[in-house]
Amino acid sequence: MRWSRVFFDKDRFDSILLRREPFVGICRRDHPFAGREVSIDELLGETIIHREDGSGTRAILEQELMGYNESLSRFHRRICISSFKVILDLVREGFGVSFVYNVLADSDPELAKFTLQDDRVIREFNIVYLKYADQREKIGWFFDSTELPDTEDQRTGGVSCT
Repeated sequence: MRWSRVFFDKDRFDSILLRREPFVGICRRDHPFAGREVSIDELLGETIIHREDGSGTRAILEQELMGYNESLSRFHRRICISSFKVILDLVREGFGVSFVYNVLADSDPELAKFTLQDDRVIREFNIVYLKYADQREKIGWFFDSTELPDTEDQRTGGVSCT
């Protein structure tokens, strides 16, 4: 399992971990990838539907492909779309496969998930703020106080990473 993150300067900023969210492949429910672990070679034979340059999810996808010494240009066909709704619609209609956060994949019962062999990507969602600004109380105004982790659990989100 790899932990992918958007980095921020921890000397200048503090953060509150909201949650960790898996980044998964999606396809039509009747696609051969549905519910499977697939190889990078199998994936490259597909049409990939991805976000536009500058998008965070595209950056995650490109980072993961680099781990296989691959890139978007190596796919059979590429479709670049700036809207998650349109991406989900195209995948649902069978025009290709894509990668999204698990919560989005679970939002549509007509979609199935798949993973790349030996790879599981999990991203953190953090609230980042200036260190020493003591913003925790103000941030708490936007959330039920039970949703924010204790200071002790703040860095790990209550999850032990060994």
